[in-house]
Formats: sequence, C-alpha cells, structure tokens
Amino acid sequence: MLKTVIAGLTLIASAGLCLAQEMIDHHGHDQTTQDQHAKFHGFYLGLRQPKSGISCCNNQDCRPAFHRVTPTGIEVEINGVWRSMPQGTVIETETPDQGAHWCGIGENSGAPTTYCVIIPRGNT
Repeated sequence: MLKTVIAGLTLIASAGLCLAQEMIDHHGHDQTTQDQHAKFHGFYLGLRQPKSGISCCNNQDCRPAFHRVTPTGIEVEINGVWRSMPQGTVIETETPDQGAHWCGIGENSGAPTTYCVIIPRGNT
C-alpha cells in the first residue's frame, strides 16, 4: 500500500514538473533573449513608448515577462528580481500570447532601463 501511495505521489510530482516546464516553454522563459524577441518581433515593432512616442523595440530588447499588480503599480520580474515599473512605461493592450512583455536594456545590471511594459488588457 505504501509503495502504491509513493508511486502515485511520484507520478503526480512528475506530471506537475512537466506542466511547469510546458508553461515555461510557452512563455519563452527558457530561451535566450534574442530567441524570445524573435518570436514576437512583429508585435513589438508596432509599439511606442507612451511618453516619447519612440519605438519600444530596438530589434533585441523586448521579451516575455512575468508581471504583477501591486498597490503601488505594476512590477515585472527581470532576471529573477521583481522591479517596479516607472510611470509612463506601461501599455495595456492585447498581446499575442496573453502574457506580459518587457522592453528595456541592462537586465543583467543592478539597474535596468525600461522602455515599455506591455500587459494584457484587463490585467491592471
């Protein structure tokens, strides 16, 4: 009986890991930045920074990202760190994968620069 329970729990855990990996693959988080950008490049080309009107896209600086809404605004996870997004960078629109996207540079530094944050309509 105990072996059956352990086998069942192992199967459930394995299925959960597979599902988690599938979700990661769907959102492109396991790919390089260039691969992530290339997948949605056509979508990024039409986006403009809300304050300046300058393109959000510089051919490699946009990618899928996790976001959350907090009492103080939108936060995006950049390289494992949740960062508050500056005022005037958030674009709420339909996205091709129903997920959020971040456009910016310096994601490997302590202070990345955000050009645009694109979140699916109705997620604020």
